[in-house]
Amino acid sequence: MKQIHSINSITIPFSARNVWKVLTDVESYPLWWPPILNIKVLNTTHDLIGSRVEVRPYGGLPFMCEFSESVEPVKLVMNYSGIYSGLGVWTLSETNGRTKVDYEIHLEINGLFIRLLSYMVPVEKIHYTLMDKVLLG
Repeated sequence: MKQIHSINSITIPFSARNVWKVLTDVESYPLWWPPILNIKVLNTTHDLIGSRVEVRPYGGLPFMCEFSESVEPVKLVMNYSGIYSGLGVWTLSETNGRTKVDYEIHLEINGLFIRLLSYMVPVEKIHYTLMDKVLLG
Protein backbone atom coordinates (compact mmCIF):
# COMPACT_ATOMS: atom_id res chain seq x y z
CA MET A 1 0.00 0.00 0.00
CA LYS A 2 1.31 3.46 -0.90
CA GLN A 3 2.08 5.56 2.19
CA ILE A 4 2.51 9.20 3.06
CA HIS A 5 4.64 10.39 5.97
CA SER A 6 5.45 14.02 6.63
CA ILE A 7 6.12 16.42 9.48
CA ASN A 8 5.30 20.12 9.29
CA SER A 9 6.53 22.53 11.96
CA ILE A 10 6.24 26.17 12.88
CA THR A 11 7.28 28.17 15.96
CA ILE A 12 4.94 30.99 16.89
CA PRO A 13 5.09 33.71 19.57
CA PHE A 14 2.14 32.44 21.61
CA SER A 15 1.80 30.20 24.64
CA ALA A 16 0.89 26.54 24.19
CA ARG A 17 -2.41 27.24 26.01
CA ASN A 18 -3.35 29.90 23.42
CA VAL A 19 -2.39 27.65 20.52
CA TRP A 20 -4.32 24.81 22.15
CA LYS A 21 -7.46 26.98 22.28
CA VAL A 22 -7.23 27.52 18.52
CA LEU A 23 -6.56 23.85 17.70
CA THR A 24 -9.44 22.64 19.84
CA ASP A 25 -11.95 25.19 18.48
CA VAL A 26 -13.03 22.84 15.70
CA GLU A 27 -16.00 25.04 14.74
CA SER A 28 -13.50 27.75 13.68
CA TYR A 29 -11.42 25.52 11.38
CA PRO A 30 -13.17 26.79 8.22
CA LEU A 31 -12.07 30.32 9.20
CA TRP A 32 -8.32 29.66 9.35
CA TRP A 33 -7.70 26.57 7.24
CA PRO A 34 -6.97 27.50 3.60
CA PRO A 35 -10.18 27.74 1.52
CA ILE A 36 -8.69 25.30 -1.00
CA LEU A 37 -9.18 22.53 1.61
CA ASN A 38 -12.91 23.25 1.98
CA ILE A 39 -13.29 22.15 5.62
CA LYS A 40 -16.74 21.07 6.77
CA VAL A 41 -17.32 20.46 10.48
CA LEU A 42 -19.54 17.39 10.83
CA ASN A 43 -19.60 16.91 14.59
CA THR A 44 -18.12 18.48 17.70
CA THR A 45 -18.04 17.16 21.24
CA HIS A 46 -17.32 18.87 24.54
CA ASP A 47 -14.12 16.87 25.15
CA LEU A 48 -13.14 16.91 21.44
CA ILE A 49 -12.98 13.10 21.20
CA GLY A 50 -15.26 12.04 18.35
CA SER A 51 -15.33 15.50 16.77
CA ARG A 52 -15.16 15.08 12.99
CA VAL A 53 -14.32 17.24 10.03
CA GLU A 54 -14.57 16.49 6.35
CA VAL A 55 -11.82 17.78 4.09
CA ARG A 56 -12.73 18.28 0.43
CA PRO A 57 -9.59 19.62 -1.24
CA TYR A 58 -10.26 21.60 -4.38
CA GLY A 59 -9.81 19.20 -7.30
CA GLY A 60 -9.42 16.21 -4.93
CA LEU A 61 -11.48 13.56 -3.24
CA PRO A 62 -12.92 14.05 0.27
CA PHE A 63 -11.69 12.37 3.43
CA MET A 64 -12.59 12.49 7.12
CA CYS A 65 -10.59 13.38 10.23
CA GLU A 66 -11.88 12.35 13.66
CA PHE A 67 -10.23 13.35 16.93
CA SER A 68 -9.31 10.27 18.93
CA GLU A 69 -6.92 11.52 21.62
CA SER A 70 -6.41 14.79 23.46
CA VAL A 71 -3.67 15.52 25.99
CA GLU A 72 -4.02 19.19 26.97
CA PRO A 73 -2.05 21.28 25.96
CA VAL A 74 0.51 19.11 24.21
CA LYS A 75 -1.02 16.54 21.86
CA LEU A 76 -4.03 15.99 19.60
CA VAL A 77 -4.52 12.87 17.50
CA MET A 78 -6.81 12.58 14.49
CA ASN A 79 -7.76 9.39 12.67
CA TYR A 80 -8.06 9.74 8.90
CA SER A 81 -10.60 7.70 6.94
CA GLY A 82 -11.81 7.60 3.37
CA ILE A 83 -9.23 7.84 0.61
CA TYR A 84 -6.59 7.94 3.35
CA SER A 85 -6.34 5.96 6.58
CA GLY A 86 -3.96 6.53 9.42
CA LEU A 87 -3.07 9.18 11.97
CA GLY A 88 -2.39 12.89 12.11
CA VAL A 89 -0.75 14.09 15.34
CA TRP A 90 -0.52 17.70 16.53
CA THR A 91 2.25 18.21 19.12
CA LEU A 92 2.89 21.45 21.01
CA SER A 93 6.02 22.33 22.96
CA GLU A 94 6.47 25.70 24.65
CA THR A 95 9.74 27.46 25.45
CA ASN A 96 9.92 31.02 26.79
CA GLY A 97 6.39 31.91 25.68
CA ARG A 98 6.92 30.59 22.15
CA THR A 99 5.30 27.38 20.96
CA LYS A 100 6.62 24.92 18.43
CA VAL A 101 3.72 23.27 16.62
CA ASP A 102 4.37 20.00 14.79
CA TYR A 103 1.89 18.13 12.63
CA GLU A 104 2.92 14.62 11.66
CA ILE A 105 1.00 12.22 9.46
CA HIS A 106 1.33 8.51 8.82
CA LEU A 107 -1.20 7.66 6.13
CA GLU A 108 -1.97 4.91 3.68
CA ILE A 109 -3.58 5.84 0.39
CA ASN A 110 -6.78 3.78 0.06
CA GLY A 111 -8.34 5.37 -2.99
CA LEU A 112 -7.28 3.54 -6.15
CA PHE A 113 -7.25 6.71 -8.24
CA ILE A 114 -5.10 8.64 -5.73
CA ARG A 115 -2.80 5.63 -5.25
CA LEU A 116 -2.20 5.41 -9.02
CA LEU A 117 -1.90 9.18 -9.29
CA SER A 118 0.72 9.20 -6.51
CA TYR A 119 3.16 7.44 -8.83
CA MET A 120 3.01 10.43 -11.20
CA VAL A 121 2.14 13.35 -8.90
CA PRO A 122 3.97 14.06 -5.61
CA VAL A 123 0.96 13.53 -3.31
CA GLU A 124 3.18 13.62 -0.20
CA LYS A 125 4.67 16.96 -1.23
CA ILE A 126 1.22 18.38 -2.00
CA HIS A 127 -0.02 17.37 1.47
CA TYR A 128 3.09 18.88 3.05
CA THR A 129 2.60 22.17 1.19
CA LEU A 130 -1.08 22.37 2.18
CA MET A 131 -0.30 21.67 5.84
CA ASP A 132 2.30 24.45 5.80
CA LYS A 133 -0.56 26.76 4.76
CA VAL A 134 -2.69 25.41 7.62
CA LEU A 135 0.11 26.12 10.12
CA LEU A 136 0.54 29.65 8.78
CA GLY A 137 -3.22 30.17 9.27
